[in-house]
Amino acid sequence: MPGFVYPDHPRFFNPSSMVAELRASLIETGQDAPDDPVRLAMVILDSLAQRYASVIATIEGLTGCRRWWRHMTDLMPSNPDSSPVSRDLREVFHVDRGPGSGS
Repeated sequence: MPGFVYPDHPRFFNPSSMVAELRASLIETGQDAPDDPVRLAMVILDSLAQRYASVIATIEGLTGCRRWWRHMTDLMPSNPDSSPVSRDLREVFHVDRGPGSGS
């Protein structure tokens, strides 16, 4: 498990070192604070995804979005909970970085 931080915390708005701030937050909350950049990226992405899901749930509750989904089920593919079906997009182009491109 990579760990989670609260991405809206003011400590993450403009720290002098985001890596140091992430690691400090993880340590303060009793979580593993990895040095590996891939694992830190997972912490960031998982934390953002969890926060976005929370915000979307709040928006749905305030706006009645789910009621709208129920009314749209005759017009669009829907899941059993009336939410729209989502599908993976197929890749339409891919860019490989060539030699000397800097990465």
